[in-house]
Amino acid sequence: MYVRVLVDAAVARGIAPVVVVMAGTTKSEEYAIHLSDRVDAFSVEEHVILNMSTISAIEARVAPTRATIFVEGDFWLKESLRSRAKLRNGGRLLIMRAVGQSKNPVVRVVQTLLKIALREAAKFRGVRSFVLVGPTQQSHGAFEVPDPAFSQIDEVAASAVNDRLSSGRAGFRWAAVLGVIGERKNVPLILEALLLVRSKGIGLVLAGRDDGSQRDLAECIRRAEQEGVRVERFDGNLSDAVLDAIVAAAGCVVLAHSNEGPSGILAKALYAGTPIVAAGARSLRRDVKAIGAGASWCSLDRVQLSHAIESAMTGPKPAQRENQSALFANRLMGDI
Repeated sequence: MYVRVLVDAAVARGIAPVVVVMAGTTKSEEYAIHLSDRVDAFSVEEHVILNMSTISAIEARVAPTRATIFVEGDFWLKESLRSRAKLRNGGRLLIMRAVGQSKNPVVRVVQTLLKIALREAAKFRGVRSFVLVGPTQQSHGAFEVPDPAFSQIDEVAASAVNDRLSSGRAGFRWAAVLGVIGERKNVPLILEALLLVRSKGIGLVLAGRDDGSQRDLAECIRRAEQEGVRVERFDGNLSDAVLDAIVAAAGCVVLAHSNEGPSGILAKALYAGTPIVAAGARSLRRDVKAIGAGASWCSLDRVQLSHAIESAMTGPKPAQRENQSALFANRLMGDI
């Protein structure tokens, strides 16, 4: 999605962008979803080996006067320091996770300080880091960019999603977990919470690709369904149109995260005006405080989570936020 936002912004500026990817990427489902309808607007280069030396050679050949933007900035931060190759126009890294992700608070602080040190060191090689921040942050530092995720209704996708969720379930309400489905999203805990409110006509929409980190996910879903929890699974890499339709149709979006950092799904929910139930991550707690009405936060506890989900179904909706994709692109692209 981030690449698509940057491609659209570059084209709007009259720039013909070059997208550099690993070999085989153009055949992937994710590429087809986000970029296939814009192939006439950019050129793409696929490489079996992709490192700073490769990028430096490409820059010299096709974009000698423009800076290079690295969307996977967390990886490229270390690569920019390891490599002897240097970008003549500098690089701009999008850092997705600026803080440490360890569950141990001491290790988390060390990880955060290390990443700050690496970002400072990278400046001496002409590489600037831009940190992705949540959609609730009202002001931004010079090297912060807001999450560009937003929600846009596609009538065809909305009709298909609504038909699927309402089929044989009059008056049923859905809590939605969306995006890449992994261990950090605590789906088993959410299912346990929904077991406590299964008589209330509340089920779970699970939408997105399973990353394999939650090894017993299928078994957890099966057990929950046997005990009366309704689960509607939208599997695989989903288009923004389908994700947006699910966000709009849900009674609430559940973000029970173990990791810290901004959430694109939270941004989509805010843009759509869908109630938000957050749990776990302190960054989500700060987001909820900034949102106010229409959002709640609790600890990663099934009882608290069940109460929060039930309350969200009849509570207020959050105030809708503006699309920040233009600010995201302008910050990263600068004077390119």
